Amino acid sequence: MPLIAESLSISTYGSFLVKEAFLEVERGRRVALVGESGSGKSLTALSFLRLLPENLKISGRLEVDGIDVLSLRGKALRNFRWKKV
Repeated sequence: MPLIAESLSISTYGSFLVKEAFLEVERGRRVALVGESGSGKSLTALSFLRLLPENLKISGRLEVDGIDVLSLRGKALRNFRWKKV
């Protein structure tokens, strides 16, 4: 699975903005995130690049081609953004 979000939750100050989301996208496939305004579509997409504001907490599992996105820091995160995604 090239792109996986499992039990993805995004919260701020004890309030969930995205709660327990699940997404799998196979290589070569396209997906559209559809929902009401404020439902967390953009936050979900930005979480794969770790581009969320610092006041938001991400939990769950985010993987792109077997790479644990949430564990990346510093130079490894920059390389991931530029070369992988």
